[in-house]
Amino acid sequence: MVKRFSVSVPDELGERFELFKDKMSPSTIFQKALEIAVAREERMAQTITEGIDMAEIIERLKTEKAEVVQEMYNKGRKDGAEWAKNSHYLDLSEAIKFEIPVDGYGNLMDFSDHRDDEHTLPYLLSEFYNDHPNLAPNDEGLLSNEAEQYINGLFVSINDFWDQVKDQL
Repeated sequence: MVKRFSVSVPDELGERFELFKDKMSPSTIFQKALEIAVAREERMAQTITEGIDMAEIIERLKTEKAEVVQEMYNKGRKDGAEWAKNSHYLDLSEAIKFEIPVDGYGNLMDFSDHRDDEHTLPYLLSEFYNDHPNLAPNDEGLLSNEAEQYINGLFVSINDFWDQVKDQL
């Protein structure tokens, strides 16, 4: 079976070819050029994948991802504990009412209307997204696993702190 191609060339090249058309076959020229180009692309593809163990790379990336997720959870725990220690009573008492007060866009619900400063949780999360823009919610408002773990860690620490102080207030 034969595969047919239609090849266009600039007028100037076509006119130059006309002088030698009895000595050259466009089909043969195209076949040779196509063979060379395809062989070059095949060599490049083989070079790129040669010696690569994809299963090994995938395992390495999975391990690295798990480490990053754990680091984000730990950072959330640290930031949550720090926030809880310095938060206003009203912010703290409102924060513990929610398991994770995140709206559909990955933003923390603002229950701190009485203040608008760096001690509010929405400010803390906006700073987290500023420091980690690749972890901000996507266009559908979904959070990355890393951001979810940061928020989980944040609220685990806030609730742990509340459990330690609530009976003494």
